[in-house]
Amino acid sequence: MGVTSELFTNVLIPWQRVLFTASLLTCWLLSTTASVTIQSPKHVVEGENILLQVDNLPENLLAFAWYRGLINWRLTIALPFLDYSTSMTGPEHSDREILYSNGSLWIQNVTQEDTGYYIFQTISNHGELESNTSTFLQVYSSHFTCGRPSFPAKLTIESVPPRVAEGGRVLLRVHNLPEYLQLFFWYKGVIMIHKVEIVRHRTLKNLSDPGPAHSGREIVFSNGSLLLQNVTWKDTGFYTLQTVNGFREMELAHIYLQVESK
Repeated sequence: MGVTSELFTNVLIPWQRVLFTASLLTCWLLSTTASVTIQSPKHVVEGENILLQVDNLPENLLAFAWYRGLINWRLTIALPFLDYSTSMTGPEHSDREILYSNGSLWIQNVTQEDTGYYIFQTISNHGELESNTSTFLQVYSSHFTCGRPSFPAKLTIESVPPRVAEGGRVLLRVHNLPEYLQLFFWYKGVIMIHKVEIVRHRTLKNLSDPGPAHSGREIVFSNGSLLLQNVTWKDTGFYTLQTVNGFREMELAHIYLQVESK
């Protein structure tokens, strides 16, 4: 018996974005208390080979899958219990990717077209969605200075703590704000439009203005970080930070926040 795309189309999974899916026999001897994380390189140049390394893979998985791009996070994948190990490639597979049994993804000879979100999902042996983890890969053009690539420090966001339950609080901590920063915005989602703007902050005057998506539970700090208080399941989703420096140069960073029910 083989695994076919019917398993995905029957549950409305966006099959066209699937890189890999794999069914597993192995009983993973790892702790389930730790969150699944993806380690990705910070500075990637066209032509390099890179590893998206998965850590803290849950125990007793039925399957896992990699996607390129954003998907509907409310959808789950239904897969049968399989008595063999197998893997299959999706339409987004370019023959440059290699999937390892620990979930990690090796991408060879990257191009700037590989820039974007990569999403890793795990499915429990009960056929339930166990985890959603995402990372953003930025591939730079191969411009060199004195034989070495020159990069600015990458703007990143860290969730502290990594997981939060309803009613709790979480800090979206910002790292590597650009120099000569004049203005930054927080948005709920990945599309930067006014109606999903949470807050904007003017650094020179140290003034913040709430936007239409501000609920009164958010506190913004001058270092760019955003505190969410008394979170609910509706706070689950992507958050986008946009910065603007004195040269009108814009930089973006994204993070996916998962709020767990009590």
